Amino acid sequence: MTNDRLAIAIPTYNRHLILKENLELMLPEIIEFGIQIYISDDSSNDHTKEMISKLIEIYPNIVYMRNEPKLGHDRNCMSTLRMPAEEYVWYLGDSQIICSGGIKRVLEVIESNTFDFIAVNSLHRCIRIPSREYKDANSFFVDLAWHTTLTGATIYRKEKLFGTTYDRYLGSNFMQLGILLQELLDSRNGICWLNENLIYGNEKKGGSYWNKQVFKVFAEDWVDFISSLPEGYSRENKISVMKSHSDNTGLFNERSYMAYRISGKLDMKAYIKYYSKLKYATSFDLFNVLMLALTPRLLVKRRFEKMYGKNIN
Repeated sequence: MTNDRLAIAIPTYNRHLILKENLELMLPEIIEFGIQIYISDDSSNDHTKEMISKLIEIYPNIVYMRNEPKLGHDRNCMSTLRMPAEEYVWYLGDSQIICSGGIKRVLEVIESNTFDFIAVNSLHRCIRIPSREYKDANSFFVDLAWHTTLTGATIYRKEKLFGTTYDRYLGSNFMQLGILLQELLDSRNGICWLNENLIYGNEKKGGSYWNKQVFKVFAEDWVDFISSLPEGYSRENKISVMKSHSDNTGLFNERSYMAYRISGKLDMKAYIKYYSKLKYATSFDLFNVLMLALTPRLLVKRRFEKMYGKNIN
């Protein structure tokens, strides 16, 4: 018997071993509560399909869909969220794991309230905002939009989805957040923020898809995405949120910029190309970024090791 209140929906791309490990870790609680799992596979091979076919023999409450041709990040997000029929959908990245007790905790919230969305904390993020209910979309936007870029941090009430089009977010790399923020503007039931560590990332995943194009995704795409949000979010708040991701994650702080220079991601070509967006995406002084882009990589490497040690990750 499956649980009709909550489902887990996972978009995946060429991570069958990590996804297998994650599902096996979560399976005891998934079985305990009869949680249906939906998987939308954008992979370029059959490894995930083969893995899931074996897992279904252990736990039959899995719905698998292979996308041919592949949909890409944003369309696969929409496809994945459309799959479940259950009342709430936990949209989980294929490298993310729900902590033991996490499903039980979310079910407790669902049973006692009717929120349109639930946002949860991740194990390695230090967020000081206490658990609370947000009825005002702009307040949530300023406080936690940066955090809910994380695929796995949000549970969606299915009834609230797809009443309108989300095409404006295609190509943004932030479709899951666009859907949340657009629907939150006219939400009567609001969003519950649970400052409880209910998810964490599989350390074996390696780099995220955006690591090789960090300036493209979290400067250019991020700024363009925030700019594209409905006018219900004020311009002042949009400018604040553009910087909030870097300010909270350290993605564009001095240490990170030095690492980007050492790896070759930061040079004058990148600085010139992304300057117009970086000035909105970070609070860090861009003159210092220019100086780093002009400094030979070997000198930056020596300075980095003196300041931070040899580990640049």
